[in-house]
Amino acid sequence: MKPRKRETGAQLLARLSSRIDLSSIDSDVFSKVPASSSSVSSASKIIEIYGAEGVGKTEMILHYIAKACLPSNWNGLSLPGLGAKVIFIDTEFKFSVFRLAIVLEKQILAILETLKLDNKNDFSMMRNTASSSLVGSSVAEGTDSKVGTLGLKENAVGDSEVSDKCTHEPAASKGGNIVMDCGRESVDAANKFDQPPASHTAECHGGITLEQSQSEKHTLLTAQEIEDLVQEALGECRVQVLRVVSSDQLFISLLALEHMLSHDPLLSLIVIDTVSAFYWSDKLGDLDNPGCIQSKMSPIANIISKYVSDFGVIFLVTKSALVNRKQDWVDQRDKYQSGCASSSTDDQSLKSGVGRSEIILSEHVEFLGKSWLQLGKKRLVLTRSVDRVGRVTRAVACTDWPGVKEFSCSDDGFQFS
Repeated sequence: MKPRKRETGAQLLARLSSRIDLSSIDSDVFSKVPASSSSVSSASKIIEIYGAEGVGKTEMILHYIAKACLPSNWNGLSLPGLGAKVIFIDTEFKFSVFRLAIVLEKQILAILETLKLDNKNDFSMMRNTASSSLVGSSVAEGTDSKVGTLGLKENAVGDSEVSDKCTHEPAASKGGNIVMDCGRESVDAANKFDQPPASHTAECHGGITLEQSQSEKHTLLTAQEIEDLVQEALGECRVQVLRVVSSDQLFISLLALEHMLSHDPLLSLIVIDTVSAFYWSDKLGDLDNPGCIQSKMSPIANIISKYVSDFGVIFLVTKSALVNRKQDWVDQRDKYQSGCASSSTDDQSLKSGVGRSEIILSEHVEFLGKSWLQLGKKRLVLTRSVDRVGRVTRAVACTDWPGVKEFSCSDDGFQFS
């Protein structure tokens, strides 16, 4: 019988205090795994983003950082955020907090636009419910009011037509029936909804007025409120930036994070941009040692694996394409990107998904040593191509995905097509 493996203090803390689940950000990238993961599932918590310079790796990680640090609730307004804390290790000194604030602000505006449209739809449904309720009440009491509910006016032959405006002014009642002229009206998309008098709507909703039920007090935020929300999302040490200038500093910085990980369960994401920044300097610094890259990357890979196993934290790591791709796949890639029409089965399979994914993934070349190669991780490969007419296409393939996803990078940030 094998002796039971003892649990370290760090593993105990990680088991008792679970990290924030990041799978709600993007379930395809951040897989849902238990907080205390085994070595088998640790590949789901180490995500490598590989690609050439300018393909969109940094924009992609800024997109996920903004979603992670956005609070879930702000002044009564429910947001699809997590309120997690992020450590950003910058190896190339290109991190811009101003750019992160812009990405975060764009996401907030998109969320508010979605909430506004949802509230508009809910308000339309409630107005229809009010119409049905009042019309049903009038029919039940056997009235023949000249002006019907919600703008239904009876003409000489008994037909009804819908008025084109809504006055919200109660007309005279006949036989004890409420008479209103409240027809079709467009909702003001930039401000608030026009509402009928509360005394009439309360009868239709069991005492709950449309003003109370159509939206809470935060359908829209002012510019100052959006700025305050951005500052709160980036404040309280939610995003901490560490800048390093060598592989040794990178390892020491990672080593110093153990205390933070053991005391702060909100720290759920560690970003390294980029882990390959010191490849050439390390290689040139020790030309006589062919294993210099392995000796530099081995302790870094080991500490990352330890943190994932002990604390359940997620690592998001970018790696630049510094080494040439395999030549036998380059010809196929160029043939696909040239856009030449072909009726062959192979070309059709490339354009439809699986073959294209294999070609994109084949562009990855491992050059950071055996330790990094053996580190269990999920790999995303980003590519950028330009066709004959100058149209830019960006695509990403993953070792865990059956196909390819296209995306765009603009002033509004990273977005899947």
